[in-house]
Amino acid sequence: MNRYEQLRQIKGAVMNSKLRKTCARSLIAPVALCSVAAAAQIFFVQTPVVAPAGSSIVLRNGGGFQSGDTRFQLRIQLQSGGIQPNGPLRLFFGNQVLWTAPNTSPRFQSVPNATFVTEACILRFQSDGNLVVLGAQGVLEAPISGCDNPNITEQNMSVMWASNTSGNPGAILDVQNDGNVVIKTASNRVIWSTNTCCR
Repeated sequence: MNRYEQLRQIKGAVMNSKLRKTCARSLIAPVALCSVAAAAQIFFVQTPVVAPAGSSIVLRNGGGFQSGDTRFQLRIQLQSGGIQPNGPLRLFFGNQVLWTAPNTSPRFQSVPNATFVTEACILRFQSDGNLVVLGAQGVLEAPISGCDNPNITEQNMSVMWASNTSGNPGAILDVQNDGNVVIKTASNRVIWSTNTCCR
């Protein structure tokens, strides 16, 4: 086990000790939507969903969106307090990975006496139709990650990946039963897809 993995295990233990939820209600599916801060609490939102006007559906470690038949899950999946080396936002069919969001692995910056790392923390589906992964910067050697730092809020996190579908209020996010993940306008026109149909 290397030093990075050891630090991630320490951070994972800290993260698992904190159970925090913030819930809202979907406009399409009658299901509670929660922001999950702890790896021990896994929460999936059944799709299709629309983010409430002026708000967002926010999911954290282990959470995600799933198809109506529950076979497919779009997860933000961290491991031992740190993200998977090949990216935290992935589409699963059982244990098989069908798609991974690019450019979401940890970003390192070394300075004298410290190494800063920006890690993906949040999966957010916004009311403007954009699906984004937000990351926070922390010190690699610190006992907790930037994601778990109470002084870091969504407002001062950076966008690590986005579907680039903003400007579409009322957009629908749907993890379909055929394995494709799509974002559609309110008029049902597909504007983004993982291109992972058909299973």
